[in-house]
Amino acid sequence: MAANTKRAREIAAALTKIDGVLVVPDPPQTPMMHIALRTTENDFNAGVRRLATEQRLWSWSASYPGDVPGYRWVELYVGDATLELAPAEIAAAIRALMAARD
Repeated sequence: MAANTKRAREIAAALTKIDGVLVVPDPPQTPMMHIALRTTENDFNAGVRRLATEQRLWSWSASYPGDVPGYRWVELYVGDATLELAPAEIAAAIRALMAARD
């Protein structure tokens, strides 16, 4: 659990450098965090499809509106699969996801 929490904090640090990304809580206190992405539902879904087809990386099946207008929210749990990716790789995937336009 300690290694997963440490990696969650490393991922959060990488994600907070991306314009249009919010991490809550920052820093994570457990191996889970909420991520707000400045995107639309359609663009989020297009980004998920693009990551899956082009990079063979499955991210989220859905996003949710939150209390910050213009943002879509997801949860990121850091487990075995997440530990296999470097924080920079996860940040790159989030950037690619946000770059998609439907």
